[in-house]
Formats: sequence, C-alpha cells, structure tokens
Amino acid sequence: MSRSDIWAEYDRWNAVIANVVFPELDYSAPVYLDLEDEMLEEIAAAMGIEAVDVEASLASAVAATLDQSTPRMIFKQHTSRLWQWSKGDSTAPPPILALLAVFSLAAEHMTKGEGISGANYFGRLHELLGIPQNDVWINGAYRKVAERYWGTLNGWLTDLGGRRGVPTAYAVTHRYVGLPISQALVRRGDRERLVSFFQRFGFAPGSEVPPSELETVLGIWMKQSPCPATKNLERLWVNGSARSRIAQAAAVALSAWDGRVAGDREDGGARDHGRIALSLEMGGFPKKRFKISVLVYATQPERAREAVILSRDNEARVDLAPAIPGALSLGQSAEIDSANLLEGTLRLRDTLTGVEIARHPKRMLVFRQDQLSMRWIETEVVLLGDDVTLVAHDELEQRLSVVLEAIARPGWELIKDGFPGLPDGWFVVRGVEIFGHPGDLIPAGMNDLGALIPLTSSQLKIAGGFALPGASRGKWHSWAAPEIRAISDAPGGFTVRLIDLNSHAKDEGAFENEAAECLLEEWHDNGSGVCVANLAESELEDGDYRVELVPAGEKDALTTTQVHLRSGDTPDAMQWQVCEVVQQHLSDPLSVLGAGSSSSGAVVQGAVVTDPCQSELFEAQVPSSPWWDSSRPAGYVPVAAGARVTLPDPASCVYTGRHVEVIGTVMVDHKTGKPLQSSTIGQCSGCGLVRRYSTSYYRNKRKKEKKAEAQPVLRRDVSEMPRVRVGEGRAWDLVIDGVMHTGGGRWSMLERLAMHIEPTGLFVDQFARAMESLGLLEIRRDSLTLQPIEWEVAPTAFAGTRNGFYLAGHWPKRLTDLMTKDLTEAGVDFLRREQSDGPSSRSFCGDVATVTAVALAVDEGVAVVDRSWRDLAASLPLLSDVVAALPRRGAAVAGKIRWFDLRHARWIDSADLHAPGAYRIS
Repeated sequence: MSRSDIWAEYDRWNAVIANVVFPELDYSAPVYLDLEDEMLEEIAAAMGIEAVDVEASLASAVAATLDQSTPRMIFKQHTSRLWQWSKGDSTAPPPILALLAVFSLAAEHMTKGEGISGANYFGRLHELLGIPQNDVWINGAYRKVAERYWGTLNGWLTDLGGRRGVPTAYAVTHRYVGLPISQALVRRGDRERLVSFFQRFGFAPGSEVPPSELETVLGIWMKQSPCPATKNLERLWVNGSARSRIAQAAAVALSAWDGRVAGDREDGGARDHGRIALSLEMGGFPKKRFKISVLVYATQPERAREAVILSRDNEARVDLAPAIPGALSLGQSAEIDSANLLEGTLRLRDTLTGVEIARHPKRMLVFRQDQLSMRWIETEVVLLGDDVTLVAHDELEQRLSVVLEAIARPGWELIKDGFPGLPDGWFVVRGVEIFGHPGDLIPAGMNDLGALIPLTSSQLKIAGGFALPGASRGKWHSWAAPEIRAISDAPGGFTVRLIDLNSHAKDEGAFENEAAECLLEEWHDNGSGVCVANLAESELEDGDYRVELVPAGEKDALTTTQVHLRSGDTPDAMQWQVCEVVQQHLSDPLSVLGAGSSSSGAVVQGAVVTDPCQSELFEAQVPSSPWWDSSRPAGYVPVAAGARVTLPDPASCVYTGRHVEVIGTVMVDHKTGKPLQSSTIGQCSGCGLVRRYSTSYYRNKRKKEKKAEAQPVLRRDVSEMPRVRVGEGRAWDLVIDGVMHTGGGRWSMLERLAMHIEPTGLFVDQFARAMESLGLLEIRRDSLTLQPIEWEVAPTAFAGTRNGFYLAGHWPKRLTDLMTKDLTEAGVDFLRREQSDGPSSRSFCGDVATVTAVALAVDEGVAVVDRSWRDLAASLPLLSDVVAALPRRGAAVAGKIRWFDLRHARWIDSADLHAPGAYRIS
C-alpha cells in the first residue's frame, strides 16, 4: 500500500472509533476508550469485517503508520497530524483515537498471561504492533507522547461540554502507563459494581482519592462473602500484581461518579438500593436563613415521577423532580420543616421502581459542597482537605470544638443563632477543613463524631477558588484560582510541583518536544506532612497545568491532577456554539417575560433593539408600593406545616446520645460450624449508625493483637496552617466574567455561577433578574409556567444613557481594556462605579460620533445604540397586553393551598385562590 492508502485506511478506523466509542449523548456521562464486545461488533459492522478480527486489523492499520526507520521518532507523523488538527476545527475528532485505542488494548491484554508478566504493559504493546520484545526504544517513544496524546483526548471531550462524554483518561499513579490502564483494565460491568463500593464506604460523588488509599478499602470490600465484585474483577484482585492498577481505575471512576445509582445488574442480581441525602442552604439574601431539603438518589434520576412518604400516621404522595446530576428532589408541595428532617426518620417508596429507601437521623451531619451543582450535600465521611459544613446537636458542642481544634485548619466558625430556620437545639460549624486524624479523641465504635475520622491518610486536593460550570470537573476561573491541599505520610516528606502544560502550543517544534513542559513552582511540606499553596498567588494565566505530589527521594509522582484555568478572555467555544440564540420578539406580549413564541416584528437582544415601532411614549406614576402588598388570602395562617416525617421517641439516642446496638444474625454451616459470611453489622436502632464486625475468630484475634502493638496516632499540628477564609466578599464582577466565559446554555449552568455569590435558589432568581435588567444576558422561559429554561449572553453593545454609553452584553476583560485604551486616546472618559452588593457599572462619557468611530475601527462587532432606552420603551407592549396574554388555569382545585407572603418572604396556608399572588397546591 502507498503511504496515502495507509493513512486513508487509518483515518477510516479513526472515524469509526469516534462514532462508536464517543457518540453524542443525551446527558453527560463518563466515557472510556475501552473496546468491549458490543463495541467490537459495531466497529466490525462499520469496517465490514468479523468482530473477532477487529483487534488484529486495528493494530495492523496503526502499525503501518509508524515510522520504524527512526525508532526514537516512531510517532512523529502522528504528532505532526495532531498539530495540524489543533490549528483547525477543535470539535472534529482528533486524529489519534485509533492509536489510543491500540494503547488501550495493550492495557487490557495485560491480564492474559501467556508468557508475559501481568505487569508488563510494553510487552503487550510490542505484541500488538508486531515489534520485537527486545526493541525497547518504543518504550521511551511512548513515554514522550503519552501525556500529550491522552491529554488531547481529555481536552477534546472537555471542550465539547460533555456532548460525547466526560473524560476519564487520567494517570493518578504510574504517570505514563496509568493512562491506558485507566481506560481498559476495569470493564464497564466492573465499574457498575464499583458504584456499590463507593456507596458502601460513604464516598462522596466526585471525590479524588489516591489509589494507594483506595487499595486498602477495596481489599475490605473484596473479602465480603459472597464477593460483591464481578468474577472478572475478583479474579484480577486475587492476582496481587493487578491490585494497584485496579485501585487506580477505581480512583478515576470515583472522580467521574455523579452519585448516580447503578440499575439492574446484568447477572440478574438485584439493583442497588437508592439513598436519601439532605441538602443545606445557608443564605443571606434578602436576609439570613437556614434551610434543609431532601435529595433522592435513585435509578433513572432524569425521569420525574412520584414518591410516597411513609410514616407511622399516614402516607403522603409527593413529586420527585430531577435536581442535580444523579439525584432528584422532593417537589415544592412537599416542603418539610428543617427540624423535622434533622430529627425524624424519612422513609420513601419510589413509585417508578417500587424501591423503599430510608434515612435515619444523626446527631451530627457533614455537608460537602458538590462542585458540579455548588450545593452543600450530606456525606457519610470526610476526606482530608475537603471543605465541609457541620450541623450538630447542642450536646456535642464541647466535644466537637476540642476535636476541631486538634484536626481542622484554623478559621472555622461556630454559629448558634442569627439564621432563622436553624432549629432549637442545633448549631452549625462553617469553614471546616480536616487535615489530620483525631486518634483517641474519637474512640472507635458508635460515636456521633465518627464521620470526622478521615477515610484516607493522604490526599492531593484542588479546592476553593471559583469553579466554572461544565460537564467536567477541574476548571477554575484564573482570577480566583484554587488552592492546592496536599497531605501525605510519605517518609521523609514530599514536594508538590506545578507544571505548565501550555508552552507546547506555541509552535510545531515545541509541540513535538515533550520537554517543553515547564516546572513553574515547587512547594515542600517541611516535615509536617501538610502543604497548602494558593495558586492565586502564582498569578497564573489562562491555560492548563498539572499538579504532582512527589515523595522525597522519588522520581515518580505518588499522585497527580490537572487544573484548567479560564476566563471571559478564553470563552468556552463549544458551549457558545451549542447554546441557542435567545431573542425577544415583541409582537408577542409575553416576550417581555422571555416566554414569547412569535418570530416576526421587533426583536430585542440585551440593549440592542431592532425595528422599533413608532408608538408614542406614555408617562405614568410608579406606585410607592405594589397594589397587591396589602392583600391577604382568606384563612391566613402565619406558619405553614408542610409534609412531616416520623419523629423518634423522646428517649431515642437522637436526643440522649445513648445508642442501642442491634447486631445482625450470622448463619453458620451446620456441618463445620463456620460462619457463612465474613462479616456482620451492628446498627443503632435509633439513628442507624453502623459498626461492622468480622465473623472470623482468627482475624479478630490478629486485629486485637495489632491494636495492642500499634503506636498512638501521630496528630499533625494544624495550628500554624494558613487560616480558612470564611464569608469573603460577594464577587459579582468575577461571576459576571464567568458568565462571559460560559456564554449560555441550560438554566442549571447559570444557577451554578450565581451560587458562588449566594448559594440559595432565591438569590439565583435575583441575580438573573439583575443581569437581564442590565442587558447583560437574555433568558428564555416556559410559555406556560414562566420557569426559566435557557439563557444566553447578550450581544456586545454601547447602550446610550443620559450619562454616557453603558457597556451592555458581552464584554470580557480583553475587549474592555482594548476599547478603554482606544477611547481614552480619543478623549472619551471611562467611568467605573463600584457597587456595595452588585456588579460594577462601566460606561464611557463622550459623543456618539467618537464612540461609533472607535467601535468601527476596533472591528469587534460592537453595536452602538444611542439613547436605546427610548427605542426599548417605544418597542415594549402595553402592560395591560402583557397581563391579558399571561397563561391562565382554572381555580377550582382540591388539596392543600399555600400563598407566598411577599412582606415576610414565606409560604403560608390559604383557604382559596382569591387573593393576588403566587400559590402552591398539593
């Protein structure tokens, strides 16, 4: 075959793999370059060959593209083609997918034996590519390109915003070989079972845990009888050489897990039960408040349905609506009092699956902020370095304070009052970051503070800062970069390295040179076992970086992670491309509310008005207060009860702290007298706290002996650590630049951005209204419910006002600086007014001719709209037309009616729907 025919055949394979392995998805989910049986059949059908021949034919097609005449540059042609691709359409599949598929196959073949060690990755790669085993030069050539190639795959998936899946190719350990191992060693069925493992040990979705830490916990899970893992995974685990690689694959799967519950098992086993977690809101807008709500993790979380709340007294049907990735929330008609949720047992039956799940009360709850939704969600245990908020019973205050002084970073804040809604007898601790083990401060057994015993002893955590929305984790705003939090017991200490991954993109020569990666900074733990570094102090530019934790005296990193820094100057190109244009067609009166459907007539986008009508302007007196403010519905009741759950007996451990443990019965073999299961559990009958017991006499004996010989836990000194920064200013301008970066999309993306200022639903609504009023974005709402659906940044415009030209729409920092420079040189003044609690106001004071001339010269698509408020006022429909067009429903309803009291910002019981205002009906 000619070289052109060889590459044409390779490109066929590359295109087929892109379509089969990375198809467009309805919702974002982790994706692996793992050629399992059903994928092999699809690829075979597309290539016109038998499924059994796919691996060999693919390897042959890839081998033919390699330049074996210059061993050290064997992948040079692939690197050159990748460089050309990087300069073109970044949404097209990268030209290295077929090559990466062979790298992945080599990792999969590591478990086959057949004369090659199960730990020998390169032996399998040689075998696939037909390269003699003694030609070790390919090993170095692979190491030179591995991170570049796999990083390109991750970057492509990230830039697509999850449309083709969430990237998973990360080498937590084994820097180069770990990349293909993360894809192929553990199969899809194995990963589904790992969800049960994550739930069993209380890992929070998206946790980043070093594989060395997971390996120990996996060993406990694997020893259960019967083994909960697949036969394949159990077989690999028995082979001790594969354990570290399984732990690495599990670490990647955990970081990509969104909390979704596994469905029916392929082997016919029962599906995993769901779980209930609480969600915490502590807001300050419009006034301080405390609220606990419910999240339900169940199968098919994208499907709305009903559930039944089961209690001693009655059953109540409630709505379940998709809330965050992997979970549903109780409908608005099922609000439950916070004290009731903290102290009661909540039992639900999912009407879709028939599964019953329950949540028992606890005397201390741990809430961890989920980076994909920005909500504070209940978790079972803490991980070192995580940001957590604690809600605890008053009786625990003294004990908890002593423990936190010993193991938490200084700066945490204890709150007992000032937040309406915080139940009597409970308090909150904010700004908690655990950096050590409490040792004997929290004795083993059923202890209310047991959740503060870290599940790991080492961690490399990237946290804090301003996390930007998207399908993938690991993206932050460069103006508010995160912290590095590293904890390790490595003998001799450790070093944290920051690697710049951006220099290779400058030219093709640098792109081909792996040495172009640049070490920017190093931090040392100085023997303390802890290192905290604020990346904001490094003043990093937008780009991609790698963070490594390297034990003293070692060359290879113990664990690594990546940080992607972005801003409005480096927009999310794919998100901008896929979000729909939001225009308000004013021929439909509901368009002023974002819910219009007409496609003709005047159009409004931000401050830009096209085709204004010539109606006269009407002056009207604005009333001093809303006309409905004095209205009250019939049957006014100041406090609404909502749904209720079963409360425990006053003598329960929830109130007394005295736990009553019930130990499960263990069946034994009637012939040998040996137990038929490796462990059993003891569970408190009141609060559900669980303690696990081994049923093996010899294992318990060894455990007792080891405990007697064990040295006391060495607690780290956390008193000299940098203080936690709690309750810092509300960074409106930072969040608005994050809006400029994102561009638009689903409503949940704007929610996540706004929650960086104030993590409550009420503030999200206020933020959106402010942004819309200022002409910075447009919102599309449902025509029947008026609920927001999508949003989009408005076009770049100078909006004329009495005091100059206001900057409306898309104004990233680069464009603002450029325009400021040119207009200042033209004699136009730039005015920036800071707001105490709102975005800065930016405007230019000058004549329209000068501003227009500079805008045209800059050629950035800036529209100059002089006195746009007059055009907008002339274009708007009459308020009476808007009221007449509002959707209407019959008022003859049966059920519980609640009315929103604007004056006190709360829902109250009502007897009917006669008063103006907002209602909830259940």
